[in-house]
Amino acid sequence: MRVCDFLAMVLQTQGEVLKELLLSLPEWELSQDDFMEALERAHETPEIPVASPMQPTHSGLAVQAGKRKSPPKGQAYQVIAHTVTALKLPEWLEFYVWSYPFYRNLIESDIDIQAPMSHAVADPATTVEAARSAGERWVLGLGLPPERSKIIEDLAQESWLRFRAQALRGIGRRPLQSI
Repeated sequence: MRVCDFLAMVLQTQGEVLKELLLSLPEWELSQDDFMEALERAHETPEIPVASPMQPTHSGLAVQAGKRKSPPKGQAYQVIAHTVTALKLPEWLEFYVWSYPFYRNLIESDIDIQAPMSHAVADPATTVEAARSAGERWVLGLGLPPERSKIIEDLAQESWLRFRAQALRGIGRRPLQSI
């Protein structure tokens, strides 16, 4: 699996969580403005680690020295963009997918998004786990009332566990294997 495929999976999972949240708004009598405020809080929550990919061991996102050979090509970005477009989200919600902190941290780093995960990051399985963990913690940053947050936390956990299984298979690991 290439880094761009991994990033597309991250954004797809985050987009699916946002889509489920959006569908729940009428049921919770939550306005779009209140929802946007919650999304802003989640994006600014310091509990969401946005560790530098250059920091080894901490989050598994260490870029291996000398692996970047050329600037990313448009095709890799097209894979990511197509994934987000396929979610068919309203433009205002799509913005929050693109600005998801875990994605932004990687896409703005020196990582070669065309490279296989095994060549681009120190430990692909740890990177997958970091993405799952960040996605679940992001939901906590929404600051929703307790009666709503448990439902959303469960929904996000389910989505991110599916992501984890798919991503681990993509890097050649068994999803139920310890990492």
